[in-house]
Amino acid sequence: MENEFVTVRRYCPNCGCIQDGYPLESERIRFDCPQCKLISVVVRMNRRNSTVQEHLPKYWKLMNDDDSLPEKY
Repeated sequence: MENEFVTVRRYCPNCGCIQDGYPLESERIRFDCPQCKLISVVVRMNRRNSTVQEHLPKYWKLMNDDDSLPEKY
């Protein structure tokens, strides 16, 4: 059962939508947000620390409380 596909869920820090994550390699999980297209990679450094790298497409910006998603993207 070592090759079993496991998904992980979390909330998007940008828009609040639920993200599904899948493992890339050992100690790394990639999350893709279906709403705002944010890509997050969680890298586990050791048993107590992990690093989150977040990337937006070039044409997007981070959302504030006043912003809303465009109707068509």
